[in-house]
Amino acid sequence: MRRPLLAFLALAALAACGEDRPTIDVAAAERGARVFEVKCSACHASSDAARVGPGMRDVHGAPAAAAADFPYSDALRAAGIVWDDEALVALLTQGEDWLPGINMIIEPLPETEARDVAEHLKRLSGGGRRP
Repeated sequence: MRRPLLAFLALAALAACGEDRPTIDVAAAERGARVFEVKCSACHASSDAARVGPGMRDVHGAPAAAAADFPYSDALRAAGIVWDDEALVALLTQGEDWLPGINMIIEPLPETEARDVAEHLKRLSGGGRRP
C-alpha cells in the first residue's frame, strides 16, 4: 500500500514543479522556427546575439527593451510592454500600426504564422512545458 502512495506523491510533486512555466505547442514552435528563419533571422538571432535587431533568446515573458546594450527606440522603451503571446502576435501582425515609433521594419505576418513564431520564442525563453 505504501509504494503506490509514494509513487503517486512523487508524480504529483514532479507535476507541480512545472506549473509556473507556460505550455508549449511543440508543432507550432517547429512551424514558428521555420517562419522565423525565413522572415526574421536576417535581423534577429535565436540566441542572445544582436544583429540589426536584438537577440530573441529569453524575449518571451520579458519586458520590452530589456537587452541592456541594444539601442531601442524611445517608443519601445516607453511602451511598458511585456512580450507575452498577445503582445508578440500584435507586433508581428500589425508592426508600427500597433506601436508607432518603433525602429523595426516589419512585413506583417498572418496571424497563424505570428502565433507559431510566438511559440518558437516561448521555447527559446526557457522551454516551457509540454502539454
